[in-house]
Amino acid sequence: MKKLLRKDLLSMGFYEKSRFTGSIGQMNYILEKKAKEGEAPLLLATYFPGPFSSENTPDEKKKYHEEPYSEQGFLDMTDFLNCEAEKLNEGSFEEF
Repeated sequence: MKKLLRKDLLSMGFYEKSRFTGSIGQMNYILEKKAKEGEAPLLLATYFPGPFSSENTPDEKKKYHEEPYSEQGFLDMTDFLNCEAEKLNEGSFEEF
């Protein structure tokens, strides 16, 4: 399975106006910037087993993970998504 690299997640500026979707093996993910007034912004990942899109995947199959919206947060998110994809690709959907 190919590993996700930090550069694959594009620049932080991209997330100012858009969300990013991708997949690693059997796992799909959505990354987006979340900001609440008065709080530091976060990088939010929604991840779920493929092959279907988020709209066609039941909410109970989706999981979420947050990291600080910083370069280090993007690096940590890259590592986290790779780890979760490896778990999913080695196991079964029931374990997800």
